Formats: sequence, structure tokens, C-alpha cells
Amino acid sequence: MLGPTAGLAINITEAIKAANDGLYYRALEKALPAVLKQPLVGIRYATEGALTMKGDTLVEDISAKEALAQSLGFSPERVAQRQKANIEMKSMERNIINKRQDLLNAYFMAFDANDNDFLDRVENKIDRFNAMYPDYSIEEETLNRSVEGKNRRREEAEETGGMPINKRLLPLLADMGAYGDPDEDD
Repeated sequence: MLGPTAGLAINITEAIKAANDGLYYRALEKALPAVLKQPLVGIRYATEGALTMKGDTLVEDISAKEALAQSLGFSPERVAQRQKANIEMKSMERNIINKRQDLLNAYFMAFDANDNDFLDRVENKIDRFNAMYPDYSIEEETLNRSVEGKNRRREEAEETGGMPINKRLLPLLADMGAYGDPDEDD
């Protein structure tokens, strides 16, 4: 939507990241305009196959015809379908993880507020979640660990002025926490 200039800036940023990760061929692909990039992708498909940025195989045995099509700018159907399936799978995974975390957060809020009606509603939603995702269910032990962890993080945040800070970095950053505290002497 921002046009070719913004796209070029994004591509250059991605190219720099790829180069920093040691993926020089991928960095070159990212930096070039599409008309020059597609033949490079086609060559890569022909020599390596269709791989993710981490080197995992998307599709094995890319044919010469598919590599040629890619070099002309037409992604092979098998690669496009695999990418689409991966995106949808990752999206669903993220939705399930977020739903689970939302339920853990709601449980803590109900527990913390000592609101039994809210707690009952949340527990009913947890039961439905557990029925849908039995291999990723929320058990009593999970709820207890979640409440304990949230209480611990709350205590730590109160010690640092409401901002949770990594314990190992706290000694380094402690003096900064006194900024603006009228009780602290200069």
C-alpha cells in the first residue's frame, strides 16, 4: 500500500538481516528487484529445492519445469500450497496459544478479585477449551503455577516501581529506578 519505495526499504532491511545471519544468497535475492530476483530463486530451487529461511524443506524435488516457472516469476503450485498450509497452521497454533493464555489471565483476574461468579464462568470456558484441545489442556496444576507466577511478577514489579525487570539486570538498573522518587536523596 505504501508503494515501491517502502517495499524497497523493507526488502533492504530484510536483506541486511539475511546477510547478518550468513545467508548471503538470500540477502542478494531480497535486495534485488523482482525481475532480477526471480531467476535467482529459480536457480536456488533447482539446486537446493524449496527451503525455508531456516533451511527446512518445504517441497522436495523441484522439477526443472517448476524451477523455470519460478525464474519467470510463477511460484510452483506445490510450493505455494505448502506455504499457504504452513501459514494457516501457524495462525491456528497462535490462536490456540492466545486463547489458552487469555483463559489463564481471566482465571487469575477472577481468583485475584475473589469473584466466584466470574471464576465459575472462566472454569466453564476452560472445560470447553480442554474438550477441544485435550493434548494442550489447562490442568489444575497449570492454573496454580500461573497464579503463583503472576503473583511473583506482581511483587517483583512493585519492588521496581511497577515495571517488571529481569532479576539478573536489576543490580545494573537499580539506580535508574530511584529517578523521580522524592524520598531518594540526590
